[in-house]
Amino acid sequence: MPIDLLISLSLVLILLILLFTLWNKSPQKSRLSQTHSRSVASSASLKMASSAQQEANHQPSEDELARLNEFFEFQLFDAKNQQHKEDFLNDILTLRKPHPMLIPLSRNILEPKELFDIIKTDPQLVAKIITIVNSPLYGVRKPITNINHAIIFLGVVQVKNIATQFVLEKTVAFVSRRQELAYKRIWSACFLASSISLILAKELNFENAAEISTRCLLSYIGDISILAAKPELANIYLDNAALYNRVKQSQTLIGTNAAIVGSVLAKEWKLPSEIVSSIANSLTPLTGKLDTSLPAEQLSEVILCYYACRLADTLIFEQNGGTPEIQELSFESTGKLEFYYAKKLINFAKLDAINTAISATAFKRKVSELLSHLQV
Repeated sequence: MPIDLLISLSLVLILLILLFTLWNKSPQKSRLSQTHSRSVASSASLKMASSAQQEANHQPSEDELARLNEFFEFQLFDAKNQQHKEDFLNDILTLRKPHPMLIPLSRNILEPKELFDIIKTDPQLVAKIITIVNSPLYGVRKPITNINHAIIFLGVVQVKNIATQFVLEKTVAFVSRRQELAYKRIWSACFLASSISLILAKELNFENAAEISTRCLLSYIGDISILAAKPELANIYLDNAALYNRVKQSQTLIGTNAAIVGSVLAKEWKLPSEIVSSIANSLTPLTGKLDTSLPAEQLSEVILCYYACRLADTLIFEQNGGTPEIQELSFESTGKLEFYYAKKLINFAKLDAINTAISATAFKRKVSELLSHLQV
């Protein structure tokens, strides 16, 4: 290549490098960079404004704030502080004495033979259990004709809980149609809560899942007794029957609540002290104020039982059946005051796996099957 051509190419290359360097330092490039920076900042500002707007959109209304303030000021009556009315409790204690089977059935029964020996002494109870086992609720393919077969087919826990519900029913009497309708709801919630608690307790590896199931069932003793003593209170179980409303109305109208009534009766009937304590503390998670003098294990059981009962209440008293819709036990997820302290209490009791359990397809299927047979 001629030398003069090489020199010319070199000069052109140098010239191009100089032009590129000058352009990089030019005001136009600076303006472009500033424009890009402003664009990014503007985009970020828009995102922040959008986020703030979304938060503003989710701010509670005045009615919701008033509802929350009322809830925060709500005081749960406690049997220890004598806030409740003794006269109503005295009336409760004059009700029909408990069925003689209630005390043996409240024990921790694990063996089929032990349960059979208790039940076989009451022909009416045997007949009732066989009737229920053969109902659509359990979908048996061949008729079950004896109590031994029933215990083997359903298991000790289920038969024991059926028997317990029956003896509770025999302890009270109802005089009005609305009382009967309210009792049917309580019975359904009671049955569903004991079934849900059994499923969850096993899923969470509680060693005493059967006992927890029975305690959940017996936590409704107070509701059944209030309904029997005060027929006019049937409405609180039929109209807007969320737990908070039920407790608030019963404390206003009769000066006590189902936890106090149930624990007083359980103590009077000489049920095991663990059951008395469980019933007495059954409503404490509503206000987030647990009895911290209880052992940690018992507090965990109280919390598990409370939320099993609230799931059952939601399905029976509020949804009237249907498919379980709650994906997480929290106020944010449900909007229900009964779950306001759920996150805190579940974390405290180390029961975080409970939300995984209730959102599982298998759990929802089991609960849906129970609901379809209850015909609520």
